[in-house]
This record gives sequence, structure tokens and C-alpha cells, in this order.
Amino acid sequence: MFLKPIYEDGLHIRGATVSEFAMLRERHAIPAEKAPYTWMLERDGHSFVVGGHPHWREAEYELMGERQPLYDPHAPWPPEFPAESGSVY
Repeated sequence: MFLKPIYEDGLHIRGATVSEFAMLRERHAIPAEKAPYTWMLERDGHSFVVGGHPHWREAEYELMGERQPLYDPHAPWPPEFPAESGSVY
């Protein structure tokens, strides 16, 4: 995986194209069978991750202050505030 600390234009998750996967496979020795699980995270294709089908959650949420983390594994989902979620296939 190659991730940045901040994505100013947001994440744009999509499957890697054949040519993108070929380049990533050569650079990072990713096995060929991982092609369907290789996801590009930006429109320009600089960030990627190899994994299962991504799921997402989005909410207006304060990054600082007294708020609890958005992803608390010990808390029930959905949280008390409005949030949307989905899957990328």
C-alpha cells in the first residue's frame, strides 16, 4: 500500500486498470492474483492499497475537541450523529 497523510481533494477509490496494476506489480512485486483487490485512492493514481472491497463511512465530525473517535470498535454503529456509509464494488 502507498498512502499519504492527507488527501486534500478527498479519496477517489476505484479498481486499478490493467496498465496501472502492471506498473504496480513490477514496482512492488504484487502477485498477479491480487489484481482484482488493488484499489487506486486518487484520480491520478499515485496512492493505492491491496485489500478486500472497501467500505466507507462519512459524517460531519469535529477532528479536535471533546468528540470521541468516529471509529470506536467498542461502540455500537451507527453513532448518535448522522452518518452515511456504503461499499465500493
